[in-house]
Amino acid sequence: MKVIFFLACWKRPEITELCFMGLQRLMKHEKVQSLAFAVISEESMIPLCEKYGIEYLLHDNIPVGKKKNAGIKEVLNKDFDYLIELGSDDLILDEIIDLYLPLMESGEDFFGCKRLLLVDSTDGNCRDFFFDPDLVQGLGRCMSKKLLLEFSDRCLVKSDESIFSDEFVVTEGEECILDKQNSELYEGLGILKIFERNVYHLWDHIDRGLDNNSTGRIMRAGYKFKLVETSEALMADFKSDENIWGFNHEIGEKGNLELFLSKLSQAERSKFFSNMKLLKNKRLEVA
Repeated sequence: MKVIFFLACWKRPEITELCFMGLQRLMKHEKVQSLAFAVISEESMIPLCEKYGIEYLLHDNIPVGKKKNAGIKEVLNKDFDYLIELGSDDLILDEIIDLYLPLMESGEDFFGCKRLLLVDSTDGNCRDFFFDPDLVQGLGRCMSKKLLLEFSDRCLVKSDESIFSDEFVVTEGEECILDKQNSELYEGLGILKIFERNVYHLWDHIDRGLDNNSTGRIMRAGYKFKLVETSEALMADFKSDENIWGFNHEIGEKGNLELFLSKLSQAERSKFFSNMKLLKNKRLEVA
């Protein structure tokens, strides 16, 4: 089975390096052939990608949805069966691969876990958290190449009038992205104009709400999400003071960070503790 680990990176170099260490570990998993691909927006991140064997694409960071679409468009040129998504502040344990493999082998298209640890990288506080059952978060979700290809070959269009259909709504005078068939149909009718072809569009060109935005598009295309149950958290999101959504001490239950760290490589554990010391000093300087 051929797997790609996919992520978008921005700032937080210390935590991103911890994430890259985790990817390096995952790429050594003996049951899959894998590579990691990052969409980056800072040239300073290139040496870090090269150090850990992470393939990359340099792209503007705003809007993030456009950046991630560009990354997937590039990734689809590669030979793989499944893509596993994560963030540049996330770690996934090897057990995830073992749990996902049977689903990959049976041909499932869209699946993942909803249990993870939320970790304050500055002080080591940790919460064991289950996402709302009606939501699918980006961390750890696995998508087949077949699913990802569904959102290829779209067109950037601008319409002279509003269009309402069961599948989409186009607002008069605004640019939007439509599938190739409808774009060419309405252009032929003289209602809209195609400005760009071969656009990839899993995410809207937005900066927040990306997981829900893309999940809705996937489900409207007819794919159902399959939940993988776990007896413990096999993924972790490492929060810092630079996160859009910071660490929340009140959600979930007290997590077992020691158990999670014990399943990482020695290099990852050392990096976590050195990060904690560094980020704590940064917090004190700001205060």
